[in-house]
This record gives sequence, C-alpha cells and structure tokens, in this order.
Amino acid sequence: MKKQATFGKKLFGILAAAAGLLVCLFGFAACIDSGIGDGTGNGDGTGNGGGGDTPGMTTYTFEAEYVDLDGLYSPSYSGSVYGADLVYGGGTQADKDKGWSNGYYVGPTYLDGFCLRFAVNSDAAKSATLIIRVGSELPDLALAPSNFEIKVNAAALSYSSLSVTTAVDMPGMTFADKTVSTNVQLAQGENEITLTVKANTFKGGDTGGPMVDCIKIKTEASLTWTPIDNPANAGMA
Repeated sequence: MKKQATFGKKLFGILAAAAGLLVCLFGFAACIDSGIGDGTGNGDGTGNGGGGDTPGMTTYTFEAEYVDLDGLYSPSYSGSVYGADLVYGGGTQADKDKGWSNGYYVGPTYLDGFCLRFAVNSDAAKSATLIIRVGSELPDLALAPSNFEIKVNAAALSYSSLSVTTAVDMPGMTFADKTVSTNVQLAQGENEITLTVKANTFKGGDTGGPMVDCIKIKTEASLTWTPIDNPANAGMA
C-alpha cells in the first residue's frame, strides 16, 4: 500500500508538471500569434501587453519598423534617407534596454506628407485606446492635429497637444507613450491607422517630426497584422 501511495504521488506530480508546461506553451503561442514570431513574445511586430491590462482587454504593440516603407524618404541632417534605411537600430538587447521597443525605431520623419501606415485586422467591431510611442532629436515638440495628423480608417482624430521631449541624438533616443484617444472605433476586418507629418517649423523653420517607435492598441478585440521585415534590409544600425 505504501508503494502504491508513493507511486500515486509521483504520477500526480508528473501530470501536474505536464499541465503546467502546456499552459506555458499556450501562453507563449498566444503572445506571438499575431506577429512574425521571433520568439520574444513582445516586439516581434505585435506583442501582447500582458499583466497590466484590465480583464478582457489586451494591449497590442505594432512596431513602426514593420510597416511598408517602400517609396518613403525623409531629409536628415546628413542627406536623405530612403525606404528600409529609415529603420534605426540594431535590434540588440542594448537597444531594447534604451527603451526602444524591439530594438528599432523609424526616423527621421522630416517631410511634409511623410506617412506611416499601420494595417491592422480586427476580429470584431470594438472600441479601443490608441497610443503612439514617440521621441525627438529636435527641440521639444508639441504634436497636434495641425502638424501631426493621426487617422483611423480615414477619419482624422481630434487630440490634445502631445509634448515630446528632445533626446541628445539618435543613438541616445528616448521614447514615451502618448495616449491619442481612448475611444477609437475599430471596424471588423482591416483597419488603417496613419501617422502623417504636416507642414510645420519644428526643424529650425523647416518641417520636422517625431521619431516613431511603435503604436499600441488596447481593446477587447483580437488583432493581427502582416509585418514587413524591413530591419533585414536596413542600412542604418
């Protein structure tokens, strides 16, 4: 009887451990399911924000370096930057430790009409909170609809001025989350979120704009997208 009891305890322990492993594996899969799946669980293009969310809500991160950059360019302090070369960073742990989500960001954005388009699919029509993560190498910026237009499905959002603090330079770039709206309406199916620089005098009288790390969407819906691996073709690192 003693041996049977011991065996029973061991069997129970093995089954419990196996169940725990399955839970971990399921959680990992859920975390990377809507991104390109580089195994990080966050910062692969789409990440699950995790424990800070209220019940039923999930925060999804969509990295700026994974949007379609083909045909985009921006003047910079040392010439013009085109396409995938707008991706700055090396994706290293050191870059992530600076607060760069996934170790990259997109910049500069110093052109009237410069536009980043995020195409996000939703499984249902739901309301959402939209957050942008931005920084600046220019003097402190005051982003507003007149100089930095943000649209969801072609509808321009009205938002209060967002203050963006300057960093020392691009290698030392710092970012902060800025809440644009807590009542964005997502449609079932594809949704297009655009960030567009408008004419301004941020860059010593010329048009300037923020460095863009990512956008975040907090919602009850399940979101996915198809990221483009621009970092693989980037010349700036």
